[in-house]
Amino acid sequence: MVKYSCKRPIRLVNIMTEMALVAMLAAPSVLAENRSTKLTESRSRKPLKVYILAGQSNMQSQSTYNVISKGLKDSPETKYLHDKLFDENGVIRVTENIYRASVGEGMFWGDREERKAKGIEGQSIFPEGGYRLDGNNRNDPESFGPKLPLGYQHDRFGPELTFGVTMYEKHQQPILIIKTAWGGKSLYEDFRPPTGKSWEPPKDSPDHPDNRPAPHPIPKYFSLPKDFEKPTRGKNMQICQGWPLDEMNGVSPIYVQSVYPKTKKGDLTDIPLQEGDLILGLNGEGLHGNAVTRWRDMWFNKVREGDWMLKITLLRDGKIETVSVDVARSLEGGRAALPAYVTEKKAEREKLLKDGGEYYHRMLERIRYVLADPGKFHPAYDPEQGYEIAGFVWFQGYNDKIASVIYPNGDKPRGYERYSWLLAQLIRSVRKELNVPKMPVVVGVFGQVAEDHPFAQAQAAVADYEEFKGNVVAVQTVKFNDKRIHEIQGKYDSVMAYDGGDPNHPYTELKAKVRAVKAKRIKDKSERKKAEMIAAGLTLEEAEYLQNNVCNQGFHYFGSPKFFMRAGEAFARGLISIMVEKQ
Repeated sequence: MVKYSCKRPIRLVNIMTEMALVAMLAAPSVLAENRSTKLTESRSRKPLKVYILAGQSNMQSQSTYNVISKGLKDSPETKYLHDKLFDENGVIRVTENIYRASVGEGMFWGDREERKAKGIEGQSIFPEGGYRLDGNNRNDPESFGPKLPLGYQHDRFGPELTFGVTMYEKHQQPILIIKTAWGGKSLYEDFRPPTGKSWEPPKDSPDHPDNRPAPHPIPKYFSLPKDFEKPTRGKNMQICQGWPLDEMNGVSPIYVQSVYPKTKKGDLTDIPLQEGDLILGLNGEGLHGNAVTRWRDMWFNKVREGDWMLKITLLRDGKIETVSVDVARSLEGGRAALPAYVTEKKAEREKLLKDGGEYYHRMLERIRYVLADPGKFHPAYDPEQGYEIAGFVWFQGYNDKIASVIYPNGDKPRGYERYSWLLAQLIRSVRKELNVPKMPVVVGVFGQVAEDHPFAQAQAAVADYEEFKGNVVAVQTVKFNDKRIHEIQGKYDSVMAYDGGDPNHPYTELKAKVRAVKAKRIKDKSERKKAEMIAAGLTLEEAEYLQNNVCNQGFHYFGSPKFFMRAGEAFARGLISIMVEKQ
C-alpha cells in the first residue's frame, strides 16, 4: 500500500514557491506493508481525508531535522516517537501517502550570492506563503513548488509531522494536510471572523464597565528605599522606556529609564518626562498591578474615549508633581488631524466587524484553492470519491496573550473571555464557509503559560460550550515543554546577561572565559558554540543537550522536538477521540 524511501534531507536551493507540496512520514508498522506497491495502487476507493492545521508561527515549521533526529531519542518519554520517525540507521522514514500543502513559512534558500543575483539579498524567502525566488508576488495563489516527500529535500518541521503519522496509523489511507500559518497574527484582528458586532462582556466579567475597580489613590508622599537600584532596561511605553517596580506605598510605580526624542509619526519632542522620573499615577488614578499594562490601556483606550489628554503624576527630585501630555500629538499632523483619524479608525473598525480580518480570508482562500483540485496536491486523490474534511486544528495565541490593550484585565480570572467569544465565532464561521457543520475541531492550548492561567482557560473553555460538546476538544500543550532546556538555557543566559559591574562576581570570570573562547575564532560553528557554553559554566552534557534540542527562540518553544512532536501527536489523538465518541 505504501511507496517509501529513506533519504536524509538536503536544503532546497532551486525554486520554492508559495505552496510547498510535500509528502509526510509514516510509522514503521505502516512502512512494513507491501513496500514495493506503487502509491497509485494505494487508492482505497474512499474520499481523501483532508485535515486543516491553522494558526500562527508555532503552527509553522519551527523544529529542524537535526534536533528531531537527536533530541527525541535521548529521553524515554520520546524515544518511541524517534523510532517511528527514523529507521534503525537513524535515517528519516518517508511515505508518499501523506501530503502537505502549506503556506506562511519562511526560510533562507540558496547562498548569499544567489540571493544577491536575484535581487533578494538579505530577504527571507518564503516557500510557503512568501516571495518566490523569481521575485513574484508573495500572495500569488498560483505559485507552486514540486511534489517532494517530506524528509527528502525539506529539513524543517512542525506539529504536522507526528500529526500526519498518527492519523495515518488510524486511517491507513491517503491523507492531505492543508496548513495555513502566519507568524505574529492575532485572533482579535488578523484571524478575526466576520462577527457584525463587538463583544459585549457579561455583567460578571471583569471587562464590564460596572466592574471596574475603584481608582487607587495616589500617595501624597513618596520616597524610594535607600537600597534602590536603577533598572538597566525598560519596556516600550510609546513616549519612553519604563520599568515597572514592585508595589510600594500603595502603588506600583514605573521608573522612566529613557525618553524617546519623538514618536514615529507625530511630534512629541518636548515630552515632559526625563530619565529617573517615577510615574505614580495616570489621570488621577494610582498605578497598581501590572503598571505597564495600565499605562497602555490608558494611552490606547481610555484617553482616546475622552479628550486625548494624559495627566501623569510623578516623583521627581523628591517632589510629587503632575505633567500633561497631549496624546493627539503622537499622530501625524497632530491634533489638527484628530477628526480625520477618528473617522478613519471608526470606518476600519466597522469593516473589520463586518468582513473579518485579512488572514481569516487568506486562510479560507488557501484552503479553497487546494480543495478546488486536490489532485494537484495528492496523487492518490480519486475524483470519483472526492474528499472529506475530517478535522481542523487551531494552534495560536501569542499575539493575543500579550495584547494588554485588547485584554486589559488579562491578569484576572476571565480576563480573556473576549478571546473565548472570538474563538467560538471562528469555529462557527469556518464550519459554515467549508459547509461542514460538525467539523471536528482541536484547540491547541497555548503552552507558554500554566493550564490555570486566564488565557489558557479562555482557549480551553470553548470546548465546554454546549454546542461544541462532542465535536471540539482542547489539548493542553504546556506539559510538552522541555523543562531541561529551560533550566540549562536559563543558567547560560544568566551568565551572558550579566553586565560585569562587580569584578568579584563569579559571572565576571565566566564571561571573561567566554570572551577568550570567542577570540580563538573556532571555525566549526557547532564546536565554537559548545566551547562558549562550557566556558560559561555548563557541563559538556548540558552543552550537548542544548545543541541536540534547541534550534529556535524561546517564544517558539526553542524549536524543541520534544514539544512539537508530542504536540502534533496529541492534536491527532484529540481528533481521534472525537471520532471514537461519534462511533
